[in-house]
Amino acid sequence: MTQLRVVVITSNASGNAARVCHHLARSVDGITLVGALVDAGTTSDRRRQLRRLRAWQSHGGSRYVLWRCWLEARDKVRPQIRAQYVHTLGHLGEMYGFPVIQVPNINGTQARDSLAGLNADLGVSVGNRVIQESTFAIPRLGMVNLHHGRIPDFRGGPPGFWEMYDQVPVMGVSVHRIDAELDHGELLGAAEFAILDRDDPRTLMERAYTVDVRLMGEVVGAISKGSNKPIAVDFGARGVRTIPSRAQVRALEARLGRPVRHDDFRRARLPPLPDAPP
Repeated sequence: MTQLRVVVITSNASGNAARVCHHLARSVDGITLVGALVDAGTTSDRRRQLRRLRAWQSHGGSRYVLWRCWLEARDKVRPQIRAQYVHTLGHLGEMYGFPVIQVPNINGTQARDSLAGLNADLGVSVGNRVIQESTFAIPRLGMVNLHHGRIPDFRGGPPGFWEMYDQVPVMGVSVHRIDAELDHGELLGAAEFAILDRDDPRTLMERAYTVDVRLMGEVVGAISKGSNKPIAVDFGARGVRTIPSRAQVRALEARLGRPVRHDDFRRARLPPLPDAPP
């Protein structure tokens, strides 16, 4: 039987993408990992930056633009807390025999050339900037993305925050095909779990990690067998979530009675894989 050739794409070689990659390599039949691309983020996209500024202005006005610019400046000065998996993609590449290629920008020429050279059937995206069509269309079957949030209600992010802010009863995890819009392509897999009274965005993310790798494995396995069926979704007029304002953060803090950060999901710990010993 012909193996589905899979490449993993991420901006963090030691986080959840490595965990997803490890699960695919040891637990999903019918696939071969042919490589991993890591976006180092060393080349900026000025057109993307201008689009983001316009979107921020439209979303919340000048005060919101200043808030977002301050957050980005803070993150450059103070290293972000990122969940670390026990194996990096580099370690996994040595274990399973696939190359790990670092590129300055996943939407750049070097990334496209590297991706084309891997001759992949399917790309698996975990933790990336928006991937442009010139990149996501290169694998024969396109790319799928792991999204922590229920599509279409919680496109964008940050994960966990908006579910708690909106006081919904469950949080979802989705795997969808990447298209030209954010978190918008065909929904290929979905899972959800209850939100508890004691939860906050960090604990929600930790529970999302207990279902996400299995969901991605099921989707990729079904694609390899040609048995995957898209889930019907009505996107309607639903928009994309974005980083909340300070007032929205304070409103959630007041309701929970404790401090909350919009990026508390970054503090979530990655649990062991659910399916087999290392």
